[in-house]
Amino acid sequence: MRTGGKQHRVEPNQLLDVERLPAAVGDTVELLDVLLVADGEEVAIGQPTVAGARVIAEVVEHSREKKIVVFKYKAKTRYRRKIGHRQAYTRLVIRQILSGREPAAVAAAKAPAKRRRRAAPARKRAPKAAAKAKVEAAVPEAEVAAEAPVEVAPEPVAEVAPEAAPEVAPPEEKPAKPRRRRVAKAEKAAEEAPPKPKRRPRRTKAEAEAAAPEAEVAAEAPAEVAPEPVAEVAPEAAPEVAPPEEKPAKPRRRRVTKAEKAAEEAPPKPKRRPKRGE
Repeated sequence: MRTGGKQHRVEPNQLLDVERLPAAVGDTVELLDVLLVADGEEVAIGQPTVAGARVIAEVVEHSREKKIVVFKYKAKTRYRRKIGHRQAYTRLVIRQILSGREPAAVAAAKAPAKRRRRAAPARKRAPKAAAKAKVEAAVPEAEVAAEAPVEVAPEPVAEVAPEAAPEVAPPEEKPAKPRRRRVAKAEKAAEEAPPKPKRRPRRTKAEAEAAAPEAEVAAEAPAEVAPEPVAEVAPEAAPEVAPPEEKPAKPRRRRVTKAEKAAEEAPPKPKRRPKRGE
């Protein structure tokens, strides 16, 4: 048979784990996708399924398998993905295997019995009949009462004088508020800035030509400058400079090698024993 995309070989009273089925624990399920039925020497091969064959099984439990780890890795790209998964399954116990060639009576006996619903109790109709008779007896009396017209005296209507509409005073008009003018930033900066100095008036061309000869005459006349007296300065004696003191040279520190240091720390070697004949 085939279920959940997999093929299984089953026998009666066999436990079988299949993919999760939508059935409650204890329910009976019928698997109709039967590919081959073998009963002794009789073998029926389906094309693709065996007509009329089915497998009857009972749901034992629903559970999940052990966890597996799915790890994806790509080299030199820092790609790592780790995912866990537990596959859900349904455990069945095989009750019967029907080949489809059995007589109808045997098949009906082997098939699981269906649950019957309880019949609803019959309702009592006597109270309804009594109520219906009471209603029919009361209907003629109500019809007679409805046929007799009832005289109703007209009620006097009093004349009502129309009321004068109250005078409504017109609403008082409030004075409109003066609209506040928005001052621009440029105007505000111009008000806060200090006043600029007055501009110097420009000279005309005639005034500039008249003032030019006077400036040339003043430039041509050299100013007489009296020579300043120069005081003679006696040469100063050069100060005596003491020669620098020579510092004694520091002795250069010799670097000790590891071999020399190890030789100093090592214990002295024992004297060699003289050989025979020496």
